[in-house]
Amino acid sequence: MKLACWKSLKRGCGVMNTAERLLVVLLILIVICDAGFPCPSECQCTTFTRNVNCEFRKLTIIPLGLPGYTEFLYLPSNNISTLENPHAFHGLVAIRVLILRHNAMRTINKGIFRTLKTLVTLDLSSNMLTRVNKGMFYRLSNLTHLYLSNNRLGEGGVEASAFTDTPNLEYLSLRNNGISYLHDDVFKGLNKLLTLNLGENKLGTLDDYIFKFSPNLANLYIDSNRITVISREFRKLKHMKVLNLNNNNIQTLLHDTIPQTLGLNLHIKENPFHCSCEMKWIKRTIKETAMKVDGYCLTPEILNGKHFAQILEQDFACKQPQFVNHNPCRVTREGSKVTALCTAAGNPAPTISCTSPYGVNHVQKPSSDKSVNRTIASWKFDLSNPAMKKDFFTCNASNIAGHMSQPVQLIFVAQTRSGTSGVDSNTMNILTILILTICIFQIKVR
Repeated sequence: MKLACWKSLKRGCGVMNTAERLLVVLLILIVICDAGFPCPSECQCTTFTRNVNCEFRKLTIIPLGLPGYTEFLYLPSNNISTLENPHAFHGLVAIRVLILRHNAMRTINKGIFRTLKTLVTLDLSSNMLTRVNKGMFYRLSNLTHLYLSNNRLGEGGVEASAFTDTPNLEYLSLRNNGISYLHDDVFKGLNKLLTLNLGENKLGTLDDYIFKFSPNLANLYIDSNRITVISREFRKLKHMKVLNLNNNNIQTLLHDTIPQTLGLNLHIKENPFHCSCEMKWIKRTIKETAMKVDGYCLTPEILNGKHFAQILEQDFACKQPQFVNHNPCRVTREGSKVTALCTAAGNPAPTISCTSPYGVNHVQKPSSDKSVNRTIASWKFDLSNPAMKKDFFTCNASNIAGHMSQPVQLIFVAQTRSGTSGVDSNTMNILTILILTICIFQIKVR
């Protein structure tokens, strides 16, 4: 039947139409071409698609004899532990995609990819890499997509300027690497970077200027880290479309930290947000820029569990500081140590400072836990003054809603020249009560 079909095609008998004839000829040419190019026995090579697939072959090295026409080289799910042979990719002058994910790779020598000048996509994810060194991607100037997720880079595993040899990089994933620190020059040279994935790491903070070399970032994923504060440098990312901050330790977002780009998708779920007036800007920005926000409040209790879309602008409230258990008078003996104590409450919790006539200045910042609405300031200082003297120190409490000040009067009782108190302890107690009563009465009269 095959012979008859071929004869009918040869004499154009009409058994096959023109399209069918062309298809047969094309298939014959593919077979001839495939037979004319070598292919490693461990791989499957297809000339027509220029694919070489060496997946699940238990390879420990890059196979020899790869065809020069290869554009797509698939080597995932093998046992390749190192790339150190400088001729491993020799002759691959047309390669565009190299997939090496799910191997056991621990070491990649500098310059190993230097001959792959046409490479566009490199996937090194799900290996055991502990370092990304400067020079590892030498001469990969056409690379646009680099996948390094699910490795073991840890603290300091990514060198400063590690990606300067990839100036056309548009997508970079460092997800799930246990990274706790990134140098501020780590993304130097990546001014075309559009998408950066830093999710599922151990980052507690990001350097203020870490994105200074990537002003065109449009998609930034920092979810599932330990971030507590967002730098004001984020606002300079004028092209941001997606900002994912889900599952961090952020308690507040200030208005001058988030990019005000039109239609921004802001993902901030699973953060312990304290929804005070400091976050009121979110409601206004939703109206003005069509920003989409996915997140909810933890505190105060009245807003617990409420999605930002459900909360009215006036619900984001603050409360001016008020002093709690404030003692307006302190009686002490000359030359003794004085402990000053001030407690103030507010929403958010205020910062407390103390000023005194003796040059003592103390500042107590509020707890990092935004659900705590009060601050306690305690400090000690020595005083040595003439007999029977009165003086004041001042407690100051301030937050975004306002400022309060309270004077505390110090009353000193003199020592006798012999070094003992001029009065016995019972008399001292009575004197203290009397002085305090007079002091409080005077304050009430004022």
